[in-house]
Amino acid sequence: MTDYTLVCVNCNEITTYASGRGFLTAKNNKTLCAKCRGKSPRRRDVGITNWSRECPSCKTIKYYSSKRNLTRAINTNSNCPNCNSGPSANTIKLIVKTLKTKKYPNRKSNTKVGKPAPFKRSCPACDKELSYVSERSCSRASIQNSVCNSCSSRIYKKSWVYVIKDTHTKQMAATKAGYSSYAEYMKDLDSKKKYYREVLRITRQQDIRILENFDKLRGLCGVSGAYQLDHIIPISVAYSQNLSPKQIGDIKNLRIIPWKDNLQKSNKVL
Repeated sequence: MTDYTLVCVNCNEITTYASGRGFLTAKNNKTLCAKCRGKSPRRRDVGITNWSRECPSCKTIKYYSSKRNLTRAINTNSNCPNCNSGPSANTIKLIVKTLKTKKYPNRKSNTKVGKPAPFKRSCPACDKELSYVSERSCSRASIQNSVCNSCSSRIYKKSWVYVIKDTHTKQMAATKAGYSSYAEYMKDLDSKKKYYREVLRITRQQDIRILENFDKLRGLCGVSGAYQLDHIIPISVAYSQNLSPKQIGDIKNLRIIPWKDNLQKSNKVL
């Protein structure tokens, strides 16, 4: 195998190429070595890079890793890091004061303050005048017969006082699965999966504080010193033997054991 070597015209360092094509391309383009092109490792202290300029303030040499960075620095007339002290104290105070409680203070599209709202309608519940920025939003609110925020919290009971009930939870589960009702969702649910769900539902209703090792750390497999809740008769075995879910999820069939013991037990009855 033939090696192709090229001497860098900037630092006389030898660069080896594996193919003749790469060697000829580098030779024709007069490509510098990796150090002179500013690639890692870069030695900025001795200025081994192809792009440099003087700082406008202190006249020290500043080096750049690419021609694009050098062009940007020339166009913006930027200083070196030592001369670039940043904004003044008064400017920082002004920025902090402007940004307080506002995410984008200078962006008009993010605030409704100062926007004209010429389209009006009355709230159907309290006759309060409501203003809209566009005719489309006003007409849509009229079609939907929407109310103001104050009436919305009262009519639709948007408050923590009204707790989500079990029927709401079931309907949300059915809707998430793509069903219109919980009954339809349960009808199509696989019998084994339905059995598992029922056992776990009964298990969550048990007071496991009376079990031994309840005060121990509970966690996943692999966690040092972690314990896990275990069904003495596994759910899979109970399903194959047609045992009642109420019997499997009962507190008498529960215990808290180390995760290693639970992993070794698997679906066996000890």
